[in-house]
Amino acid sequence: MYISIVIQTFNRVIKLHNLLKSIIAQTYKKFEIIIIDDHSSDDYTSIIDFLSKNQIDFTYHKNNENLGAPLSRNIGSKLCKYDYISFVDDDDDWKFNRLEECHKMIKKLNQKNLIIYSFAEVKNSNGELLYNIEIDVKDNIRKQILQSCFISSPSTIIEAQFFHHIGGFDPNFKSCQDWDLWVRAIYNDANIFCIPKILCTNYKHEYPSIGKSYNSYHGYYYFFKMHLRKTIPINPFLTLKYLYNLLKNFVIYYFKKMIIKPVQ
Repeated sequence: MYISIVIQTFNRVIKLHNLLKSIIAQTYKKFEIIIIDDHSSDDYTSIIDFLSKNQIDFTYHKNNENLGAPLSRNIGSKLCKYDYISFVDDDDDWKFNRLEECHKMIKKLNQKNLIIYSFAEVKNSNGELLYNIEIDVKDNIRKQILQSCFISSPSTIIEAQFFHHIGGFDPNFKSCQDWDLWVRAIYNDANIFCIPKILCTNYKHEYPSIGKSYNSYHGYYYFFKMHLRKTIPINPFLTLKYLYNLLKNFVIYYFKKMIIKPVQ
């Protein structure tokens, strides 16, 4: 069984190089790498040379314009050759046994509509541990995913056919596109299983970016708008929380839209 790894990147050659080293170091070697360069100005020749030198099965695709993460990931998914996809950001990295642990779980379960995720650690730019994400939901998964995005996207593997069936990433989201994907997957009867081990590292960077803040508020506003109705049969307090966050993010988003030009 082979796994397709999709990486969307934008002007982060050094960070991507670090991620690729952690992928090449995997104990499970049956994979391909799909790199979607979202119209970077950086030169990625060193990345192509590095993968070629290590005899890695890879595809490098550069967008003709900056399309954003959701569309870039969807493009990457269409270039995949294999039945399972792992999406990872260019500034994250994996533990050496991540793919092997996922492969064991897939073989053991042998189920359709499969999503596997693991625990993850979150570090700052200096490599200092901030906290761990260690949530294994057994019951009432619809309520839990609406309350918070407990699935760390770089820790996941999703069945390719199921990913395309639910429509992939929604390009209307400027942020929260991962959270939206997991909600739609769960409401389309995904079989979700957790590997209770820390198998990947997410990095939080302290970039003072107005544009990212703008996009963040847009993403949260759109998420609460899209999924508000799902909360009604689950919990009235959760519905009130969604209404509050919907209004808050709507006000902040449109206020920022009037006074600043978002950074692309």
